[in-house]
Formats: sequence, structure tokens, C-alpha cells
Amino acid sequence: MMRGISAAVLVLAVLSGGCATTLSKEQQATAKTLDYGGPLTIDYKQAIKDYFNAQLKDPYSARYEFENTPGRLVYKPGLWEGGGKYTRILYSGYYATVLVNAKNSFGAYIGAVRYGFLFKNNEIIRVFSQADSGAFYYPDADKNVLS
Repeated sequence: MMRGISAAVLVLAVLSGGCATTLSKEQQATAKTLDYGGPLTIDYKQAIKDYFNAQLKDPYSARYEFENTPGRLVYKPGLWEGGGKYTRILYSGYYATVLVNAKNSFGAYIGAVRYGFLFKNNEIIRVFSQADSGAFYYPDADKNVLS
């Protein structure tokens, strides 16, 4: 029985490790010419809070910690999102991250959770959670995080 469980864990580890999504060199070069929409002219912090006001059970309890000012980002969906090694789908826009801590149904804070918001033409086009498995490419950065 233990051998079967160990084998299953090994298979899952190999499969999930082999699913890492990255941008090809061609896609990285293309990233410089994509349409990101105009720079944000809205209060992006308020737009994010408005998003959570509609999502949270107790939106008034939410505590926000904004981690960056929005910068350009290209996102390539991961395998679990219909992306993967051969996908040509790329999302581009301005990206901001925020830690959100809010109360659950029992009135207890759940702990800070990181979310990412991709804006294009002053609208949220995609929301990321810690579970997203795609590749994040920052065309204006010296070093990039490809997850």
C-alpha cells in the first residue's frame, strides 16, 4: 500500500514539474511590441477594492497591502489553464499585486493572500491567485520571473 502511494506521489511530482510554462525567446521579443493599452489613468487601488467588494463575504473587514505600482506584464497561461509549451495565447497589460486579508464566515481573519490584477485600457482583464501556473514576463525589467 505504501509503495503505491509513493509511486503516485512521484508521478504527480514529475508531471507537475514538467508542466512549467515559459515564454519562448520569440515570445519574449514579441512582448516588446504588444498592445498593453494606455498607462492607467484610474485609481487602480480603488478598482481592486471594488472587485473584492463584490467577492468577499465581509468586504468591510478587508485589509489591503499594495505591493507595487502597476507595470507592464505579459502573461502566458499555464497547462492547467489551457496553455502550456505550445500555446500562442499571451495577455498583456499593466499588472499590480496586492495582499488581502479578510474575515471568513466565522468572523476570523484568514491570513493575507496575494492576488495579481492585469489591467488593460483601465479595466481589469484578469485576476491571478497564488495557484496560477503560467509564465509572467516583465518587458521593462532587467530580470524576469518565469514560473
